[in-house]
Amino acid sequence: MTIISLKTGTDPELIRVGLSDGSLFSLRTSYLENRTNLDENSEISAASAGDMRFAASCYRAEKAALNLIARAEQCAFGLAAKLEKRGHDQVCIREVMARLEGLGIVDDRRFAERWLGQRLSRSADTPLGLKAKLCRRGIAPRTAGEALKSCLSPETEAKLLERYLRKKTRSPASKTRYGLYQGGFSPAVLALYFQKK
Repeated sequence: MTIISLKTGTDPELIRVGLSDGSLFSLRTSYLENRTNLDENSEISAASAGDMRFAASCYRAEKAALNLIARAEQCAFGLAAKLEKRGHDQVCIREVMARLEGLGIVDDRRFAERWLGQRLSRSADTPLGLKAKLCRRGIAPRTAGEALKSCLSPETEAKLLERYLRKKTRSPASKTRYGLYQGGFSPAVLALYFQKK
């Protein structure tokens, strides 16, 4: 098999490849395992052609991922699941996720902080309840805890506590100081709340 055409654009990592079997595809060279035979009119093995097709599949998965990210912030787990649902190969998804996370385009901590920022102003949940919801979205518990700590100022936590006590109390035990502490509210915020009562 022969490479009959190679075209590059403004991004030198992106190339459009035409092969003698009639296939034409775009790929990102960073997804290639072997980059040595990228010359027009050069003969390539079936393995090299397969490597190019794999890189092209990764590039298609990357474009799909970037389209999803353009619509809304994505976490790694959720984005990978969406790509798999759209029919992309798991090996390609792993390669793409590694690249996007390496570039900082996908960042679970940033996702968690933005998710919490939207919910802290209107949620009637406990801090541990919010952390659990983040973990169900595929965020690592440590990352969720760090994001919660950075987003939860004493004022924000006090408002969250008031909303929780107004709307979400299911049992008398959840209204006790210990029950609230078990829900993740800080001792300082609880002491201030019960001091006012």
